[in-house]
Amino acid sequence: MGAWDYEPIQNDAALDELGRIFEECRLADQVSKSLQQDIQENADEVRAAAYLVYVLAKHGLWQDGRLAEITALAISRLQMILDEEIYKNVSFHGETIHLVNQLLEVEPKPGQNFKFPPHER
Repeated sequence: MGAWDYEPIQNDAALDELGRIFEECRLADQVSKSLQQDIQENADEVRAAAYLVYVLAKHGLWQDGRLAEITALAISRLQMILDEEIYKNVSFHGETIHLVNQLLEVEPKPGQNFKFPPHER
């Protein structure tokens, strides 16, 4: 297909490269591992991994077939951070709620035909 728009990731070579990075780095596995860290000790790392999921999913760049699984995991881990009141600072708490809501927006729904990237070929 080649290029379908002008942004850096909107061409076949770029998506192939992103897929290669996902595969070679086992990015999905690494993110999953980060999300499963102890939230008492590593809440910041969990939030960072959840944010990475959101950013890649929002732009249709998550190159692994487990997006529904990984977003559900990210949401549940962030909810645990909220429930256990890991952050006492209201700003951190609010940002965590905001990130949960953002992940809910990009989480694939059952039966949804989700393709990467979200463009017409």
